[in-house]
Amino acid sequence: MDTRYLTQTVGDALAQGMAQVAVKKPADPVEFLAHYLLGYHKQQEAKKDAAHKKIQLEEERIAYEQKMRREQLLKEEAEANARQAEAAAAAAAANEAEQQAAAAAAEATASRGDEEAAEEAPAAEESEAAADGAAEEEEEEGEA
Repeated sequence: MDTRYLTQTVGDALAQGMAQVAVKKPADPVEFLAHYLLGYHKQQEAKKDAAHKKIQLEEERIAYEQKMRREQLLKEEAEANARQAEAAAAAAAANEAEQQAAAAAAEATASRGDEEAAEEAPAAEESEAAADGAAEEEEEEGEA
């Protein structure tokens, strides 16, 4: 007989059941022990189920925490991307404003140049007319 096998598999149940038989001293100890062993088995199954449910709940809790961490990281990443987009838009707006200011300055410079050129044009025309007039006078003098 393999006593090690019996001790490992039914030893605790039998020892506890026999102790109850000794304490209670039932009229039919075999039937009492049979009922005790059935109850013991149900109790052990309930403990196993409870332990399994506890493990399952812990796994679900861990999975939920990981999900929440991932969602938090995604939210933080989205916020960072939004801040970067806002900064890029602000930089683009500032760049556009600088370009508009430079274009306005160039336009103002060009219009000042046009005004100066317009002022110089009549003087140049007068100079050309005077030069033409002098040349004509010289030709007339040369002919005369």
